[in-house]
Parts: sequence; structure tokens; C-alpha cells
Amino acid sequence: MAATGHDYVVIAREATVERPFALLIDDLTQALKRLDTWTPGRETQT
Repeated sequence: MAATGHDYVVIAREATVERPFALLIDDLTQALKRLDTWTPGRETQT
């Protein structure tokens, strides 16, 4: 889950429409970890 009190803007490429949802969640998780804003244990059920 992203850090509380922060807003994020996600810009996607055209190919994103074809990408499976589970992989999109993985991509976003990795991006948040790179930004050092990931909070483990606050994942939501998909």
C-alpha cells in the first residue's frame, strides 16, 4: 500500500490495456518500493 497522506499519478503506456491486472499490481508495488513509500502488510484484496 502507498504511504498515507500522499497522492500518486500513474501514467500508462498504450500496451498497459493488454497487461493482466495481477501484473499491473506487481508493477505498481515495485514502483512504490523504488520510491521508498511501500508499507508492507497493508495490501488490499483484489
